[in-house]
Amino acid sequence: MARFETNGIDEIEKELKRLENIDPIAQKMVNAAAPIVEDNLKKNIRQAANRRSPAGKKYSVGALERSIRATKAKVNAYGYFSVVRPTGVDAKGVRNAEKMAYLEYGTSKGQEARPVMAKTMNESASECLTVMQEVFNAETEK
Repeated sequence: MARFETNGIDEIEKELKRLENIDPIAQKMVNAAAPIVEDNLKKNIRQAANRRSPAGKKYSVGALERSIRATKAKVNAYGYFSVVRPTGVDAKGVRNAEKMAYLEYGTSKGQEARPVMAKTMNESASECLTVMQEVFNAETEK
């Protein structure tokens, strides 16, 4: 008759029970990564503004750059997320979100598009994953 023996199952079961409620860890992971995207978006807005248009004009984005904010982690049907977006209005009453759309897509009046969103996401992905993994490891090793 064959004999089957297991060792360490109790430790694995204990670890899985501890990770049963992953929500607090997921929130910390997202909150740790959001500032990376926020900083990269601000940097890319600044770089896009410094490029001169074919007409030789620079794009003024000081208020837009200063308005970029990351939300705290929220949850929906897909999981936890944070939104990095422009907020508020500038001194002239123009919504910063509207200015972001003009920067990203250009205008029908000749302002060229200076896309920054995809660039920001591509630059941020690796660093965000690293930070999120570090937070996960730190939380699960407690």
